[in-house]
Amino acid sequence: MSNKMKAWRYYGRRDLRLEEVPIPIPGPDQVLIKVTRCGICQTDLDEFMAGPKLFSKIPFIPGHEFGGRIIDVGENVSKSMIDKTVSVIPLIFCGKCKFCQVDLENLCEKRGYYGILNHNGGFAEYAVIKESNVVPIDNPDIVHFGEIITIGLRALHIANNYAFLDKKVLVTGAGPVGLATALILKKEDWSVEICEIRKKRRDFAASLGFQTWNSIYDVPQNNYSLVIDCAGDDPVLPYVISDESLKILPGGAIILIGVYWEDIIFNSLRLLANEIDIRPIFLYSFKNITGLKQIMTDLHEPLQKMTSKKVPLDSLVESLIKIEADKDNYIKVAIVNEDNQS
Repeated sequence: MSNKMKAWRYYGRRDLRLEEVPIPIPGPDQVLIKVTRCGICQTDLDEFMAGPKLFSKIPFIPGHEFGGRIIDVGENVSKSMIDKTVSVIPLIFCGKCKFCQVDLENLCEKRGYYGILNHNGGFAEYAVIKESNVVPIDNPDIVHFGEIITIGLRALHIANNYAFLDKKVLVTGAGPVGLATALILKKEDWSVEICEIRKKRRDFAASLGFQTWNSIYDVPQNNYSLVIDCAGDDPVLPYVISDESLKILPGGAIILIGVYWEDIIFNSLRLLANEIDIRPIFLYSFKNITGLKQIMTDLHEPLQKMTSKKVPLDSLVESLIKIEADKDNYIKVAIVNEDNQS
């Protein structure tokens, strides 16, 4: 095997370069993965088109939704891990600070993130990952959904605090995170409806059995324990947080998962008078990984369908431009390293 690999390295706004770099060598407590799938996230798109906003340690290899097959291991890792198909959970934490000690690794004082913050990611043929950041799964076609499902599991954990009202939730935004969150909540006996302006995504959500709405203004008032906002700062969506709050029962909450780059508007008097919480979710805790393999097994069929397009590694930049120009026709696009399937 050659000691070189192809990898996309990010140098700045609209500057991703496909380069030949050394294949990384796993150190203590690390594994070497042959990357087989890497999802293209909205974050990747935002950073390419208008970044860097979150990306650091430039140049580096982005791509944080990925997985593949372990082909080598470092010291302290059992050889039995070789050949296992794994999904990468990209959050890196110290395990020692005051946040890590109370299961808030997402707020770690020394936080890192494969493919975003200080560590190379999966837009490459190979990647070195800490063993603690990989989860063996059975289906190689969905390895790029590990992070998304873990975020959905965090949303479920928070949502259960409001189940005393009525297990009825509105998810706004039917992108991959919104759909995965909706599927997880539905599996746990929540009644889930989805609001999505884009027809293809709305139709896909309906095909999974969800009642859908094409505008927040059509959604019934005072009808939900929760609104889970997975749309974030999308300029084409005709609503803001103040409109979402009108849909929630007293004592309920807006759970924010989507990223807002600009200020958002909300009706503070309504939130106050009805004790409606605004509850942001930033990433996840590693305790949310419990049961991840089983959840991904249970949801493998809709997750496979969610990947609306697969493209080769060489086509990353071309794909980013196409997605930005035509978001209506994509749900999840994955980079597939066909040569890495063996």
